[in-house]
Amino acid sequence: GVGRLLALKEAEGAFSGGLLVSGGADATIRVWDPRVREGENACVQAVFGHEGTVTALAQVGPYLVSGSTDKTVRLWRAGEGRKAAMYPWFEEHARLGQMDGWVQSLSFNVTHKVGDLGAIYAADSTGAALCFKPRFDKDAPGRIEFQENAGVKPFNKLLDRGIISIKFIAEECLVLTLAFDNKLRGYDSRTGACIIQLENSNLCGFHAMEWDEANRQIYLTDRYGYLWVYDLRLESVVFKEQLTGVSTSEGDEVKDSD
Repeated sequence: GVGRLLALKEAEGAFSGGLLVSGGADATIRVWDPRVREGENACVQAVFGHEGTVTALAQVGPYLVSGSTDKTVRLWRAGEGRKAAMYPWFEEHARLGQMDGWVQSLSFNVTHKVGDLGAIYAADSTGAALCFKPRFDKDAPGRIEFQENAGVKPFNKLLDRGIISIKFIAEECLVLTLAFDNKLRGYDSRTGACIIQLENSNLCGFHAMEWDEANRQIYLTDRYGYLWVYDLRLESVVFKEQLTGVSTSEGDEVKDSD
């Protein structure tokens, strides 16, 4: 089964956009061209390396970042010298880090400031997180590079509850998490201090979150079909309404690497 899906954006000098990347329970990352109608030909590459279900995906320029139940965060780079090729060819570039538990979520973001290269945040099933920051590649001007096993803990783990989702908002210096204790938390990415803590009064978990940059608002959905809007300027919930019924989902097949 497919666990995660990512739409690739164009990476200048590496590949164009329009491709999809999926992570599966068979420990394989697949690159798809949705414009190809013949299903068996739509998969243009199968990427192997993980030893468990691929549970998280993110893009950093020409890099693809993945997380798995094998507890690793891995970096894949589109092969060079393929500008004339129709599709990129991803090869394992580095193992960024080892998490304490299954990797649940990945998030990359960058500000518009000159010289800022952004950061990748990874969260796992134990409630822990790691931050990976790129640097300029000394051997290739204009290209970024990552150090292996150089992740740092961006904040202290508050409890032994897994993090469902993590989102880095670079312009706000804010890291958001949804956890299995039914709470949204926001951390200052510079200090690690917890500055937002919102508990779901419906006594259920938040399912997903999205950031509205223009209005500086966080959109949340929960298991009972409620849409929440948290306003960062007002530091409070400004909208809460049930839009759908109770949502249920069956767990995907998971391959444990242990």
